[in-house]
Amino acid sequence: MRRSTTQQRKGNRRIRPTTSRTKSALVSILGPEYIRGKRCADLYAGTGGVGIELLNRDAASVTFVERDARHVAGIEAELRRRDLSHRATVRCSDTIRWLRRSESDIFDIVFADPPYETTDLRELLNALDASGLLAVDANVILEHSSRVTPPQPEPNANLTLIRSREYGDTSLTIYHMNRQPEHR
Repeated sequence: MRRSTTQQRKGNRRIRPTTSRTKSALVSILGPEYIRGKRCADLYAGTGGVGIELLNRDAASVTFVERDARHVAGIEAELRRRDLSHRATVRCSDTIRWLRRSESDIFDIVFADPPYETTDLRELLNALDASGLLAVDANVILEHSSRVTPPQPEPNANLTLIRSREYGDTSLTIYHMNRQPEHR
């Protein structure tokens, strides 16, 4: 019996937790040893499943960014339940707004899973590139619908598209920070 991947609805926004298959693919792409000790961000965190998986794989820290306060409370409760709160920061904010205003730590791994109805992912990619939050050699993993073509970075961008892989209706697109960005 197949279980629905939609956990909750808020208005027209459906929360679609990242599947176990996609999380396994993410770990396989990055390599379990690569995750150890890295500073990570889980953007559009939803249920926080990916960030929690990164913490379980020995990431040094994860910052979760989610705009829905109910989901933020759920992430915080799950982190407490698993005794992971000391390695996590949870922010209740719109992701693009947070990227433009944050003076957070620098991240080695950023996972972003915007709503699937988002067809123009360029704003997110540009905000990430300009944020000053990506370490040299950082990897950005963008989860999106396989029906959406992943954006190419701008010609003068610090990010390079490395590869995109499809997993059924889901694609994971990996970008790499190839030089130190100009700070804001």
